[in-house]
Amino acid sequence: RRSSVDSGLAAHPEIVTPPAVRVFFDTEFSAFRDGRLLSVGLIAEDGRERYVELPGDGFNRDVSDFVHASVLNQFGLVPDSQAGTLAGLGERVSRFLEQLGGPVELCFDYKLDRRFLEEALRLTRTWNVL
Repeated sequence: RRSSVDSGLAAHPEIVTPPAVRVFFDTEFSAFRDGRLLSVGLIAEDGRERYVELPGDGFNRDVSDFVHASVLNQFGLVPDSQAGTLAGLGERVSRFLEQLGGPVELCFDYKLDRRFLEEALRLTRTWNVL
């Protein structure tokens, strides 16, 4: 697309949009049916990464056997990863994505990953701009 000065005497070079930074992410959630988000890990193509988890208090009563056996025992191992609320998790993820400095392409392998991340980001009112 070309843009020109109002007088029509000079043309601006073509406006180039930087390529989107691909960000791969995965979530952990309590169960497939009626589940809730527990954590999200993101990594950009250039190696920048972010991991955010919700506090593990109270998860034991409504998680699947797999989550209980394989996920919850990993919580608390990554420094500065806890967000107090789902909105707080969304804010941390949103800040990470904004720091990438340009368009972002979110890559995921399972529809519930997208659904849970979207839910958290919508609480920050940034989902529509990503």
